[in-house]
Amino acid sequence: MPDFKLNEQKTKTFWKRLEYGTNFQTTRDNYYFPTVIDLGGSVGYKLNSTSTLWIGANTSSKNPIGYASLP
Repeated sequence: MPDFKLNEQKTKTFWKRLEYGTNFQTTRDNYYFPTVIDLGGSVGYKLNSTSTLWIGANTSSKNPIGYASLP
């Protein structure tokens, strides 16, 4: 009896092996720039039941309403 498992992902199509992820975070920065917003998305390709290759993008916006001027 072999002591290894077959790769379950080999029977799945390319599109069934993809996993998706998102990121949304807000952080209070300081008095003059009160809000930082981070948005991101990612896609992963499942190699087997324990390994996935991920690629993603992220953007950050500091105080999207408008910047306060310093005195």
